[in-house]
Amino acid sequence: MSYLIEDPITPVMTPVRKRLPLRLVLLLFSLPAGEAQAVDAPPSATATQVPILFLQKSGTPSSESFARLVTPFPELLSFSVCYRIRLARFREESTLMSYALSDDLDNVMRMDHRMTGYKVSLHSKWATTKLKTPLRSWTHFCFTFDQGTGEWRIYLNGERREEGSFSGVTVTVDSGGAYIIGQEQDSLGGGFHRDQSFSGEITELNFWGQVLDDYTIMQIAACEVEQEGDVLSWTQMSWKLEGEVQW
Repeated sequence: MSYLIEDPITPVMTPVRKRLPLRLVLLLFSLPAGEAQAVDAPPSATATQVPILFLQKSGTPSSESFARLVTPFPELLSFSVCYRIRLARFREESTLMSYALSDDLDNVMRMDHRMTGYKVSLHSKWATTKLKTPLRSWTHFCFTFDQGTGEWRIYLNGERREEGSFSGVTVTVDSGGAYIIGQEQDSLGGGFHRDQSFSGEITELNFWGQVLDDYTIMQIAACEVEQEGDVLSWTQMSWKLEGEVQW
């Protein structure tokens, strides 16, 4: 799968509004009274194109721009998460994604693309690296965590670049929390700050309920295989978009 980009600030795909799939329609009508919410369905993937989310295209930092996952977030034991981003601008912390379970347990998981390096937090333990995220260039990242050993690994464009272990972190990531792209949560689903927001594009975000091996990650990064996550897959997820966020 190729990413041919002529304009450095224009998304690959032209936004196309599709009819809501039946599963999304059912979701809208299955919510309790008073809790119905709009679902922003991504454009359908094709053989050569995938849907892309663009946050803060204007470059103006905001605490109001984010995408919240409507699809229920699953329980994670050992897991892998991979995605492809094109960072438009650095913020003070540039939080790409955060996952919270309650006001008392904000950011059970968090991933930052900072000027000082790429950082991942799990249960308040940090994997800190000096890996720089290129500006306005498509870059592939993967993070894996082995619950049995506490070991983590970070891959950049398919190459294993950093590894280590979270001391004492062998607990699960519980399901049912708030998963947000574009903001860091100081409270459940909120408490955002403009200087921690994300400006750029993201696509091919997938979660697997296992630790992927080096070869598989290399193939995914190089677009040699089209393998989506078995617990959360990019083309099957539903989102609620807020502020300056578009497909």
